[in-house]
Amino acid sequence: MSLKLLKIKLRIMFYSRTGKLGRLTTQLRFPLSVSSIQNILIFFPVSDNSFQVALYSFKHLFLQSDKNIKCSFMILEKFRNMVKESNDNFIYYQPDELSASPTNITFDLVIDLNPEFQLELSRFISRITSNYKMGFKSSFSDHFYNIQLNISPGGFLERGYKQVNKILQLL
Repeated sequence: MSLKLLKIKLRIMFYSRTGKLGRLTTQLRFPLSVSSIQNILIFFPVSDNSFQVALYSFKHLFLQSDKNIKCSFMILEKFRNMVKESNDNFIYYQPDELSASPTNITFDLVIDLNPEFQLELSRFISRITSNYKMGFKSSFSDHFYNIQLNISPGGFLERGYKQVNKILQLL
């Protein structure tokens, strides 16, 4: 095991023991009903390449005017000029703001579009009150996401985003 993986495992263990990680819902109820999902928070990727792919894959959600489901988008401040649309649903943040614990934030579904594991972002997401948290499969994703998407190491990121879009279309 590499030193980097060991450090991440130790940090996750420390955060778990000190209560600095939120708890996952212990039991999921399937099938998800449309009425149970009314507000969604989507975290866009932090890497440049992944962000551009996600921006293209989810641009239709920016224009969506569905009154039943509200989508909010968390985007790094450095990508602000790449997003042409703007309204109250766009939340721009700095990486250091993830160290704060969110309070009174509740969403029905939280989606992390980062294909690579991001500890601080996953930790922030774990503190948000939500029954469903979706992210990509990694060595540590079991601690943070109760819905996990798997893309093969040699696979295309677009396929993973298509899976997310298919799930969102069912809502």
